[in-house]
Amino acid sequence: MKMPNQVAAQRARGAARQARAQLRAERVAREKRLARAGERVAVELTRRDAAVANHEWRAGTALREMVQTEGLGVREALRWCGVEGLSSREALRMMRLRDGDQDDLKPDGGGDEGTANPDGGG
Repeated sequence: MKMPNQVAAQRARGAARQARAQLRAERVAREKRLARAGERVAVELTRRDAAVANHEWRAGTALREMVQTEGLGVREALRWCGVEGLSSREALRMMRLRDGDQDDLKPDGGGDEGTANPDGGG
């Protein structure tokens, strides 16, 4: 026959085990929620970046058309756009996105073969 203290100790150990199991289960559930939320953040930001890149590429293509086909300077093209705060530097960056070449719009028309340059000879 077990002593009353032994029975109480067994019950206390059992309650402690149940509490630890409950805490572990809650921790696992929380980690799963955090992992899912973190994945959603990563996916949405990747989608945003892709959308921004796509729109910047399109804007750069239109700017390049204004400069190369219509013969405007970059600053004049920007005046036609009417976009407050869009700098010549940013416009040039977007124009360069079209070919993925960062050198194709240098004043000397530099860049690799096969890339567009300001003279339209790419």
